[in-house]
Amino acid sequence: MKACPKVKAIRLKGKAMEALRMECFKRDKGICQKCKTPTPWSYGHMAHIISHGAGGSDVIDNVKWKCPHCHIILEHTKSIK
Repeated sequence: MKACPKVKAIRLKGKAMEALRMECFKRDKGICQKCKTPTPWSYGHMAHIISHGAGGSDVIDNVKWKCPHCHIILEHTKSIK
């Protein structure tokens, strides 16, 4: 049996990445998907569910809107410990 070919992750830049961020913000209605705090565009983060390092892509099904506390403090510091 043949192995399935590995699918290359999608990476966006510039205007395409900004459009994905806006789509994420609108879909999640500016609400942090972890703590449910309203988080405005200028303050919020688009966070990947599966990180680039783990093979995740820049697609709407792989991102969610988060406040800075939940994205930076809770998500990124747990990998340091």
